[in-house]
Amino acid sequence: MLTPNQKKPGIVQIIISISLMIILFVGFSKHPALIQKAFMYIPYVIFGFGAVIFFSVFSSLAWQRFFPKSFEKSGIHIEDRPSLGLVGSEGKGSRLRFRETGEGTVIAWSPWDYALMLVATFFFGPFMIGCMVPDYKKIAAQTPFVFLFILVAICGVATYSFFSTLWTLLFNRPTLLIKASGIEFRRGNRLIETFRSHQTERVFIENHTYVYQSQHGGSFNTPNYILSVNLEGGKTIRLCISDKKEQIENLKSIIESKFQIRG
Repeated sequence: MLTPNQKKPGIVQIIISISLMIILFVGFSKHPALIQKAFMYIPYVIFGFGAVIFFSVFSSLAWQRFFPKSFEKSGIHIEDRPSLGLVGSEGKGSRLRFRETGEGTVIAWSPWDYALMLVATFFFGPFMIGCMVPDYKKIAAQTPFVFLFILVAICGVATYSFFSTLWTLLFNRPTLLIKASGIEFRRGNRLIETFRSHQTERVFIENHTYVYQSQHGGSFNTPNYILSVNLEGGKTIRLCISDKKEQIENLKSIIESKFQIRG
């Protein structure tokens, strides 16, 4: 059934569509080899579309990054993905680690999650590159250009992700320090922002659904939980996210207790 905003296809569109189908059918019937050639060029067509999309996205991001004023005048709008938390990451099995110190309660993403990220990206990145380098001439000669490009792209992205994650873990790890005076957001040893306790009006939990694809097909939903605070002036800060509700509830109680806020 058509919605009010949809229109029925015109007679010209129908004639053109039928004509194209007849031309393709007659052409492939008289020249069966065309089918084989068509399938041979499908990967190159996909590669071409992918390259155009990649170049468009990359050039737009570079334009926005280096020439922001010119980019604003262009009328193009790139909307950032909403943050799900200063610390942690959405996902199945994504957990937080928190510990008590002399300064207060420190919250960080679980080292186990960092380890899984490093192992996965190392395998598809540096490890695969190390395996291919000794026989790179043989691999380049036997592999079609399109598939070789895709393989190099996967290894490149994985290698970048590996070193980026390693850098974050060692030098730029996001943490939250909860104490009676407020909440400090840090990256490594750098203090990024402080949310004062007297400016905090409410601490609450948001529900978030993480959708993932199983190995056997089909998608599944995993509930995640976001710990957020309302500050004076109506500003909302999402502090951290975890798939373990007990963790978030425990942290909520810690903040309310230190800030002397009623739940």
